[in-house]
Amino acid sequence: MRYLIASLLCAAAMPAVADPPNVVETHGIEIELPAGWTVVEEKTNTTIAPPKQYKGRGIEIAEIQGLPPSKALVAQFLDAGKLKHGAIQEEDRNGMHVVLASATATIAGKALDLDVVAIPNASGGATLVLSWRSTPTLRTETPRWASS
Repeated sequence: MRYLIASLLCAAAMPAVADPPNVVETHGIEIELPAGWTVVEEKTNTTIAPPKQYKGRGIEIAEIQGLPPSKALVAQFLDAGKLKHGAIQEEDRNGMHVVLASATATIAGKALDLDVVAIPNASGGATLVLSWRSTPTLRTETPRWASS
């Protein structure tokens, strides 16, 4: 009985173990998801979104085969969606050529802010990561990618 009580006391004194992060891999990119977010795979696109009570933000990832990341590619993508965008930037990040842009859209009468990053993928094409949100308070004056 003594050993049982001692064992229980030792077990109760151990630190709690947190749940492991929910990491998904899609299109060669790993993303750690907040609790409750879902992943929907559709052909060449992947949509990652929060629970319904947090509508208005999410991430979409798409692969474009045969075309490497470029200003022209991102401009074509944004213009095809009739998105208003400012200057598109090209730069090298950790030895990788990336293209960055911010845009806005109006969907169902609501403003939507978008950030787009185009990165090279293993097939020689581009992977576009599009992050959107409709809540203006979530948007900072300068996107995080622009300040690093």
